[in-house]
Amino acid sequence: MVPLTGNLALGVGALSYAGQFNVTVVADPGVCPDFEVFADGVRRTMEMVAGTGGSSQRTANPSFRPVSRR
Repeated sequence: MVPLTGNLALGVGALSYAGQFNVTVVADPGVCPDFEVFADGVRRTMEMVAGTGGSSQRTANPSFRPVSRR
């Protein structure tokens, strides 16, 4: 869980556990309306680091679920 407190508009959390590496982006959409662009950049960068090149991983990864609460 990445709590946002005070004047923080964007939080990024990373957790490695049981062979998985998860990154979570939590944002205040009123202050950071394009946080999905940031999250997509993080995902593409992690795919490149993992060697997937960002092609098939995006559609084959059921654990990526963008959440928007506008």
